[in-house]
Amino acid sequence: MKHLTFLIALLFAAISSYGQAPTDNATDPPARDSENVISIFSGAYTDVTGSNYNPNWGQSGFSTANTSFDPGTGNIVLAYPNFNYQGNVLGSVQDISSMEFMHVDIWVNSTFNPNVYAISSGAEIAHSITNTGARTWISVDIPISGITGDPTQVKELKFDGGNGSTDSIYVDNIYFWKNASTPQSDATLSDLKVDGETIANFSAGVESYKYGLVAGTTTVPQITAATSTNANATVTITQASGIPGDATVKVVSEDETDSTTYTVSYAITSPATAAPAPTARDAADVISIYSDAYTNIALDALSAGFDDSDVSEVMIDGNATLEIDFTNFIGIDFSSNKKDASTMTHFHMDFWTASDDLVGKVFNSKFSQWGGTGGEVSAFELPINTGTSPAIVSGSWVSIDVPISDWTNAPQTRDDIAQFLITSNLDTVYVDNIYLYKEEGVVEPGGELLTNGDFESGDDGSWFGNAFNIQTEGGNSFNFADVAAAGNTFDVNLSQGVAIAQGETYILTFDASTSTGNTRSILAGIGLNEGDFSSATETVNLTETTQTFMLELTATGFGSANSRVLFDMGAETGIVVIDNVTLVVKVDTGGELLTNGDFELGDDGSWFGNAFNIQTEGGNSFNFADVATAGNAFDVNLSNGVAITQGETYILTFEASTSPGNTRSIIAGIGLNEGNFTAAIETVNLTETNQTFVLKLTATDFGSANSRVLFDMGAETGIVVIDNVSLIVDDGSTADPAPMVAAPAPPQRNTEDVISLYSDAYADIEVDTLSASFDDSFVEQIMIEGV
Repeated sequence: MKHLTFLIALLFAAISSYGQAPTDNATDPPARDSENVISIFSGAYTDVTGSNYNPNWGQSGFSTANTSFDPGTGNIVLAYPNFNYQGNVLGSVQDISSMEFMHVDIWVNSTFNPNVYAISSGAEIAHSITNTGARTWISVDIPISGITGDPTQVKELKFDGGNGSTDSIYVDNIYFWKNASTPQSDATLSDLKVDGETIANFSAGVESYKYGLVAGTTTVPQITAATSTNANATVTITQASGIPGDATVKVVSEDETDSTTYTVSYAITSPATAAPAPTARDAADVISIYSDAYTNIALDALSAGFDDSDVSEVMIDGNATLEIDFTNFIGIDFSSNKKDASTMTHFHMDFWTASDDLVGKVFNSKFSQWGGTGGEVSAFELPINTGTSPAIVSGSWVSIDVPISDWTNAPQTRDDIAQFLITSNLDTVYVDNIYLYKEEGVVEPGGELLTNGDFESGDDGSWFGNAFNIQTEGGNSFNFADVAAAGNTFDVNLSQGVAIAQGETYILTFDASTSTGNTRSILAGIGLNEGDFSSATETVNLTETTQTFMLELTATGFGSANSRVLFDMGAETGIVVIDNVTLVVKVDTGGELLTNGDFELGDDGSWFGNAFNIQTEGGNSFNFADVATAGNAFDVNLSNGVAITQGETYILTFEASTSPGNTRSIIAGIGLNEGNFTAAIETVNLTETNQTFVLKLTATDFGSANSRVLFDMGAETGIVVIDNVSLIVDDGSTADPAPMVAAPAPPQRNTEDVISLYSDAYADIEVDTLSASFDDSFVEQIMIEGV
């Protein structure tokens, strides 16, 4: 009986969907010459071939639409019952710029006013169709002017405005049209040729063209033919004088009532040579997304459905290359073939742009990490602009080849990457050789070894122990334990299994606190989960304020696949809150020790102190502090937590300045973030000119995982701007710190008596480069005392 009821319901739904439908057709369109009409759907004209009148855009009426509905006349129309919105994808991109109107005949089953859109680029523009009478054919002609963002690139149509259930529309005679022109007043061209070939995408109604040239072209192209639509019109050609440059064609109508000027702009737009050939590598050491040099992984899309830019493959010097016309970003999707890139250490990509104006331009990359889920759980990004290394340059290939550790969001978890995205405000960019690789002999800092360290995945089986108890407040999950009776430290425990290698050194980081008004300690570390339970641990003291602890732990004398991260808390009573636990292998590479030293990640938790105040101007972020009252130097402080090893020497680099017309000093250095706050510091003098300071600092008699980089600025009033802070271990390869005082000023000399290669005192000769391609050293221009 249930089956019969369901069948009757389906039959009723099918009948009711078309229960209110037209039984006649709209008025036949007038006869028009083919050059005066672009037909999308009409029996009166020749339609654009290959159009899809019912693409699946998630509309409510997708399954009930009928693109061959016969109202009983034999003249089919488009039927869209259960209408909320409906798309039409044109068989090819159409240039409607020479047309004057868009025509639509529409039949609406109720009283709502539907909208129609012609979709090209930019925001969609709705054009309301006034419902002059329900259940009658309504004819509308919408002016082409303002109908869409780019009338030369119309690719889709859309209708909307229905309720998705009882509303229906029927559509016929969708076409763009124009009035036939009088030959005597016609001031258009029927053909325009450059160097003997009709210019790409030529249309009589399009007056401006960009003519792209390969880099290195020196011969100016010539307009070789400009054929007027009316042979009696007057045509005047003015050739371009150089590259870049514009050629023009002016057409004056036979009766001299109208004129049109066509412009062809010549510019270098594409590279003459292919991107540099990548280094030969073993297949096991490469994950190639796009390159002829390696075997590429299977992709779902070179341009995912969610991106807004156009991607095509072109041949450059015999090499397949991606040509990307950016709106905002592209997404290369391989989510059905996600990759574990944990062992990859470096990223490579080559790109080329002809854009001349690079001010404010970016070319930023991002990998999307899904972590075994159906969507992004984290990501890491690499910003590229005119101030990065490498930097965006115009007219030559730029090779990005950087350690993955240089990207944001350390430790760049990448065991389940699903997508690669590029965001850019450049116009057209050519891209090749996108791949991740493992550098032979290079050991990068290990990826995250724990699962669910932030407890956001709930009870996923990764954590265990009688202290395991996840709670969620304010959208944040954490582990909460309340020890009621004191006993052995290990009586109350929280653990997560992880493989530990004997002799390896690890960095364990976590946030922890206790209840308001109380203090207590816990034991944290790594150790075996079997046998004698050997471990490496430290005691940490908790307060009511959440603290981030960073412990450096070496597995001396133990190691096993059956090991764990452990938190023992049974020796004292009271609450223990733990969150954001991470474990990574420590690798002493002399690499960057700080996170967010350029402040571009905003308030990511790495910086702290009452002077912490990130501001952004001109696309650059920095820390800005204004000291109103002088006191102790440490009264106003900016710090970044970092592990410091006793006896180690470090190089601290940063940029700093104060307000225009003023000078002041600050203290900068490294030191403990606990106990007696022992530190190694120097005083530096700031001016209104941004200076780069390089300090060599030795942790002579102190060291702890709970240490910091510090800037104390409370001893004087005034503004302090700090940016691009870096801390590395001095392994002997680092140059000595830069001088604090500028070089002596040279004597004044007559211009003819000096050939200056590099000096602010004289006019320098023009040099090709400050660091030639054949040298092997690094050159950077910095400011010392404003010079």
